[in-house]
Amino acid sequence: MPNHTTSEISVFRHFVEVCPLDIDLASVEKRAPPEPDIRCRLVSGCEHAFELVEVVDSCLARVVSLQLRLQTQLQAEISRRPEVVSSYRNALIAVRFQPELSVRKREQAVRRIIGHLKRLPVDFSGNVSLAKALADDLSRFHVSRGDFLGPSFHVDAVSSFSDPSLATITDKLCRSYGTKLPLELLAYFQLQPMKAGTPCAPGLEDVVRAHLEGSQFLRVWFFELSSREILAVEKNGRRHGS
Repeated sequence: MPNHTTSEISVFRHFVEVCPLDIDLASVEKRAPPEPDIRCRLVSGCEHAFELVEVVDSCLARVVSLQLRLQTQLQAEISRRPEVVSSYRNALIAVRFQPELSVRKREQAVRRIIGHLKRLPVDFSGNVSLAKALADDLSRFHVSRGDFLGPSFHVDAVSSFSDPSLATITDKLCRSYGTKLPLELLAYFQLQPMKAGTPCAPGLEDVVRAHLEGSQFLRVWFFELSSREILAVEKNGRRHGS
């Protein structure tokens, strides 16, 4: 088996371990063009196809890594406060930090964000009015209620990445593939999470979704191999993360 095939199968198997789609690992098989890279079957019996792309641009990888890390920190902080968890079991909480805010200050704001959630009325939904303590940290703070396994967090990604950073992903989204199965794009990267840097520009998710809308794909999964964390951007605006 060629090395690149072995690598893709290995990456996908690691992805299956944390993916919420409940994929039957025994069903995973490599396919040849014009089919997408991977065909598999969910435990429910539904077949899916996946195209894989490795993200090698360090800036884009850093953006997604930071986004995932902040979501994990928010999730860990709220889990330490069961009285807050109980109020947000059906909630998706979206956070956008001020673009000039350093990584360290974003991490320091996590406790204040959860403390502010505790003070909101029961079953609150909508845009959160930012108190002075959070106005310096956040430009968006929104609570959505619905069919969510909450509390779940989404941190808007911002970065100074350039257009070439997304070229490999948008190229995949613009192609046609020889399958009628539900199609997903798995964009994976292997960089360790980076503690330094000050991201400051347009949203990654908005750029991806703009290309996703007219594509053959249901969603784009970002997958960080080192931490096994995932983030999905979907056509219908729903988000998944770990």
